[in-house]
Amino acid sequence: MRSQTTLIVSEAQRAELEAWIRRGCTPQKQALRARMILMSADGVPTGEIVRRLGTTVPTLSRWRRRYAEAGIDGLKKDKPRKPGKPPVPQAKVRQVLAMTTQPPPDGADHWTCRGMARATGLSTSTIHGIWKAAGIAPNRPVRMAPPVAAPGASADDNAFLEFLERLDRENARGVDLHLIVDDKGACGHPAVGDWLERHPRIHVHVAFATEADPEPVKPAS
Repeated sequence: MRSQTTLIVSEAQRAELEAWIRRGCTPQKQALRARMILMSADGVPTGEIVRRLGTTVPTLSRWRRRYAEAGIDGLKKDKPRKPGKPPVPQAKVRQVLAMTTQPPPDGADHWTCRGMARATGLSTSTIHGIWKAAGIAPNRPVRMAPPVAAPGASADDNAFLEFLERLDRENARGVDLHLIVDDKGACGHPAVGDWLERHPRIHVHVAFATEADPEPVKPAS
């Protein structure tokens, strides 16, 4: 478990961040940053924040630092990025993750970085970065459920939890399961976070709705 980082948030700042989350017109990235800061201020451990919000540790660390330096204003805009290698398009990231759910065409029992690089035209380091960001380790027993739209989980709607329970029942023990979803709302529900805490072999990655770090490639996970 990663160490816990606690931020100081005043009552006025908390009220403004909570308003960001409630308002439907708030950009998704900005609302996500507000959740990161509020959970950090409440003492939620780093690993749990990452798991519940479907983000990455570098992203969480960046916005904690930005908040500590500039307060709420620091969460409103991205800083200009230094010139460098452009990030891999998200469509390409999704292609790699989708192919990872299928067996390689050569009959091997798992993909290698080199094999996936040949199949997709990307470099081995890029493939390694995509897999690392998604928590996928080569040569380790892994099954990934194909990308799905996660059913919304709320206080009176347990569809996503029921889906996770079925996924757990229908797959052999000792195998890590990586589920790619395109809706971070269900993943952020406390009941889902508590369930995933009790079932550490199941990893939920939000591939399409959260912001990502371009170097190394960080598909929203």
